[in-house]
Amino acid sequence: MRTHVAVSFIIPVYNVEHYLRQCLDSVVHQTLQEIEIICVDDGSTDGSAAILDEYATKDPRIHIIRQRNQYAGVARNHGMKHAIGEYLYFMDSDDYADLTLAEKAYACATGTNADVVLFGGEGFSNDSGTVVNMPHLLRTPLIPAKQPFCARDIPNDIFQIVTGAPWSKLFRRQFIQREKLLYQPLHNSNDAYFVYMAIVLAERIATLREKLIHYRRGLKTSLQNTRSKHPFSFARAHNAIKKSLYRRGVYLTYQRSFNKRIIDCIAHFKSKVPPELYSNKALMKIEAGLLSDRIQIEMFFTRITTCMQVKKAWENLWRGDHYFIIKVCRRVGNICKDGVSLVGRVVAFSARKVRGFFKCLAEHGILYTARRILVHLHIAKETQGKSDNSERATNAHEIIKIKPNTKLNDDGTGVQVRKRDYYYWLNLPESEYAEALKALFKSKTNSDLNLENPRTYNEKIQWIKLYEANPLKIKCTDKYGVRDYVRSVIGDRYLIPLIGVWDNVDSIDFDSLPNRFVLKATHGCGWNIVVQDKAILDIHQTKEMLSRWLRRVYAYYTLELHYLTIPPRIIAEEYLEGPDGDLFDYKVWCFGGKAYFVHVVVERQHGLKKAFYNLKWNRLPITYNHPQYEKEVKRPAKLEELVAVAEALAKPFNHVRVDLYVLENGDIKVGEMTFTSASGFCNWSSEKLNRSLGRLLHIGAQSNESQVTTPPDEA
Repeated sequence: MRTHVAVSFIIPVYNVEHYLRQCLDSVVHQTLQEIEIICVDDGSTDGSAAILDEYATKDPRIHIIRQRNQYAGVARNHGMKHAIGEYLYFMDSDDYADLTLAEKAYACATGTNADVVLFGGEGFSNDSGTVVNMPHLLRTPLIPAKQPFCARDIPNDIFQIVTGAPWSKLFRRQFIQREKLLYQPLHNSNDAYFVYMAIVLAERIATLREKLIHYRRGLKTSLQNTRSKHPFSFARAHNAIKKSLYRRGVYLTYQRSFNKRIIDCIAHFKSKVPPELYSNKALMKIEAGLLSDRIQIEMFFTRITTCMQVKKAWENLWRGDHYFIIKVCRRVGNICKDGVSLVGRVVAFSARKVRGFFKCLAEHGILYTARRILVHLHIAKETQGKSDNSERATNAHEIIKIKPNTKLNDDGTGVQVRKRDYYYWLNLPESEYAEALKALFKSKTNSDLNLENPRTYNEKIQWIKLYEANPLKIKCTDKYGVRDYVRSVIGDRYLIPLIGVWDNVDSIDFDSLPNRFVLKATHGCGWNIVVQDKAILDIHQTKEMLSRWLRRVYAYYTLELHYLTIPPRIIAEEYLEGPDGDLFDYKVWCFGGKAYFVHVVVERQHGLKKAFYNLKWNRLPITYNHPQYEKEVKRPAKLEELVAVAEALAKPFNHVRVDLYVLENGDIKVGEMTFTSASGFCNWSSEKLNRSLGRLLHIGAQSNESQVTTPPDEA
């Protein structure tokens, strides 16, 4: 039986018989004895397996796991499953550790209660034995004076303070498990996602300015020297990082540092990978996917200094990525727009038109683009009178797509559905809304939509989106207008304090705003910017995003038509804090003015999770679209008041979800009122639940349907 384990050493092993003994000797003789050594044999074909068996017979702390060759990332994940130590240390089997590594790193971790401990190391040449200084393993000039610190303390340098190698870090095991961090199954760069996300998410990072690991350089079989076989693994790794940062709502906070990281990666890539193994077009697409617009434009213009280079660069751009041309035009337009001269305004206008031409051509083809040109020249008529809101989406995550080859017909025959984006819905005749929504519903839920006789919750929400938009519902959907309704029903004390409201971005005086606040577009869903530290806010980019929202009509994303007539505005509200720093969002689901269950949203910063409770605060094993929160959520002290507030606001409506916050001092605040949860694309944990909630929701002639009193208790 294993006793207390302070540090779990996890060592992937693959064909390192010449170096494995030195590695294992440096681990088994650590001055800290409360360790376990998990060696994962990744299908070695040399004498490595025999060496592992030899050491395991001598030291009971060594545990051997064997797997077929799946590379270091999978091996490390396999080792983590069996680890029981307080902290995890991932070591490469061709390196060796300072004998005090575990003792010093563990003492630092426990002394500071750190999630991650960073320390230095040195390299040595495998051929000559020469010691090589490696200051990039821990860039001490970037370490903040505050100890321990977190990523928010150095947002512009968090990706520069260390490398993505795990062997110069110690990780708290419970922290890694809570964040569900795993290594990627890549041939190389498999550690980048794990390491950088751990550093971004850690609330307490401690540093040791000592060199505790010795890194062997110059091996022909190392991952670094076999990178040319799989040159683009780095792009897959960093694309996963970018997506995770977006999903957790912190990409803008760390964007500058992430851009610097990508530029360094691309420069390293070009220096290590022979040019014949990749094309400029492929590398350009990687840059377009990973770098922000502004950085791409700056790189584009700094690379070209002659007319021939301009011609060549433009040809590469045209062949490679239409969207990059659009970004160039947009950036040029923004630069010129800042001027006051007539020339500046003309150039800005021209750049916007060129951008629009290429965007339309790339998305819809030459025939559609030609028709749009005729409309703008007043030669042809607009299909619908919606041209005032004709600006199209410019970010990929703002475009709603239907997968190609979607089957639409009941008889098995299918048609290829053309991409549906914001502009498609904007110009779609109202007579075609129902059929288009059926196609969208099919692509989202893989189910057919019955609008003539809807039965499930998801189906009825689609019916409501099209046919139920009364004035009171529109008022309560408006994030500014709902304040009057809340005030009239339950009073001011339940309102989040308002800082300001503006019709245009230029009216916002960011200097006068507090250090922490929340910006919301009143006419959309999810159009929020949570500012935790104004000092690191990119105001230019924030204004661009807010302006884009103000130009949009949210109804033309998923046909939630009750958003159609809400006036576009931006509001700023006070930043709210809940107990223990995590603001719990209590969403009370009401049907016919009566509350039925509460849906709690937690851990927005680290990956949104949900927990469902009935009104007696018994856990319901159900969820949709996000994982269940494993821990129990403490029963709110004012649960009865929460429910009473929700029911008072829900009284006039057949269905509404009232979102409420409980602050650190116990006060209750109304967040918003939602009438079409997840736009009716809820991936419920069971179809039975979808049908049961459908029976609760009364629409049109179905108002006399029999009603169930509680949602089912099964997933």
